Amino acid sequence: MVRRYKTLADGRRQILGFSIPGDWIASSLGEEFSFSADAVDAVRAYSFTRDSVIALLVGQPEVLARFHDLAHAELAAAEEHMLLLGRRRSEEKIACFLLTMRERWARLGKRSVTVHLPMCRRDIADYLGVSMETVSRTLARFARDGIILLVPEGVRLLDTGSLEQLSGLEVSTK
Repeated sequence: MVRRYKTLADGRRQILGFSIPGDWIASSLGEEFSFSADAVDAVRAYSFTRDSVIALLVGQPEVLARFHDLAHAELAAAEEHMLLLGRRRSEEKIACFLLTMRERWARLGKRSVTVHLPMCRRDIADYLGVSMETVSRTLARFARDGIILLVPEGVRLLDTGSLEQLSGLEVSTK
C-alpha cells in the first residue's frame, strides 16, 4: 500500500489517499506531481515516462478510454472525500473509511470480513481529518459495541449493517 500526501509549511500533513495493488499512483500527465508518496508496506511499483504513456493513449483508443475511466473514478473519489472531510461526523468518517477499504480490497478479489489496514492510526487520522485519538477511541467503541474486531492485520467487520448505518451513507444524486 502507498500513502499519497501533502505536507503544509507548518508540518501538518493531509493524506490524500491510499493506493492498493493495481492502482495508478498518479494518472496526471503533468510534468510534476503535486503530492508526495511513500510505501506503507511492501510494494511493487512500475514507472512509465510521460511520453510513453501519451504514445500508448494515442495509439490505442481502448487504453485511452480506460485511462479516461480511471481519471473519472479518481475525480468521483475526490468529490466523496471532500464531502467526508467537510460534512461528516467523526464516527461517520471512520465507518465510511472501513466500508470503502473493504470495497476496494474486494474489487481485487480479496473478499473477506477482515479489512487489511497496514497503515497506522496517525495515517488514518490524517486521511480523515480527525485526531489519532479520535480514530483510536472510535475503533475501540465500535469493537465494544460488537461492530468490529481489531486484529493484527486490520479490522474484522462483524456487523456491516450497523457500520453502514453509522456511516451515514445514503443513495442520493442531489
